[in-house]
Amino acid sequence: MKGRKNSYFKYFNLFFAIAVLVFIAGCGPTPTAPIINSFLANPLTITAGESSNLSWSVTDATTVTIDNGIGSVALSGATPVTPVTTTTYTLTATNSTGSVTASVTITVGLAFGSIDINSTPTGAKVYLDGVDTGSVTPYVITHVEAGIHTVKLDKYLYNIQEDTNVSVNAGETTYLNWSLTYASQQTITLQPGAEGKDAAVNTYNPDTNWEDRDDFGAGNSSIDTVRAYIPVYIF
Repeated sequence: MKGRKNSYFKYFNLFFAIAVLVFIAGCGPTPTAPIINSFLANPLTITAGESSNLSWSVTDATTVTIDNGIGSVALSGATPVTPVTTTTYTLTATNSTGSVTASVTITVGLAFGSIDINSTPTGAKVYLDGVDTGSVTPYVITHVEAGIHTVKLDKYLYNIQEDTNVSVNAGETTYLNWSLTYASQQTITLQPGAEGKDAAVNTYNPDTNWEDRDDFGAGNSSIDTVRAYIPVYIF
């Protein structure tokens, strides 16, 4: 009888010990959600072709991922990205309690610069990539896409000046200061023949020389067509 009581007591003690362990385990700390300490992009605004640096710090997570092709990453780290358009990156941190997210947007702007054009003398018409800007020097062309451009200046009595390799960088100003040179002058005289005597012709008397006429006529009639010559000089 005493042996049976001792066995019951042993089983009771074992059961009690197990119950205490279960109770202690149940009273342990409750798992918490992951904590995203930071998720940053530097800089937040770039121009096309430039890069920004993503950096992050996460605690209490079993997995961390970033979308837009980056994938799984460590709890903390950094990586450069070069989006071609404005892009929002989302970081997802996960553990047994679930997931939390944080996002950052990198704004991508087009790459533009400007061209500051001066000439001596001033007043030359300005052309950009073959298109008349409608302005004359001095003139600043703004919002010019980064890259290689052609600039031309045209002023009466001066040689046309053109550069097909004007480089424009994003966010910068390209300066042009050109000295224009006089164009060589040419005189062309228009005349009906080597003698240069006729001032007018008509179809009714095609072989008559009218160099002695003191009038000037031009027009048509039922029997005649009259034309007059005016000297033209081209420089």
